[in-house]
Amino acid sequence: MTTAHSDSTGSRPSQGPDYRPLLHALLAGGGVYLLWRLARGIGNLFWTIFGLAFAFYWVWAGRGFPW
Repeated sequence: MTTAHSDSTGSRPSQGPDYRPLLHALLAGGGVYLLWRLARGIGNLFWTIFGLAFAFYWVWAGRGFPW
């Protein structure tokens, strides 16, 4: 049985430079950047929730507003 493929090893023909290492480096860099942004966002969310909780505790504990 013959196939339409001239090469059965699965390797692609040489048609220019291989950009896969560059693509992998860009994807890895993008992943690190997204993790950094996510960590900063979670940090900002934490401090926002912490500040609101502290304000509610301050008011409900009978201290009143600080001004």
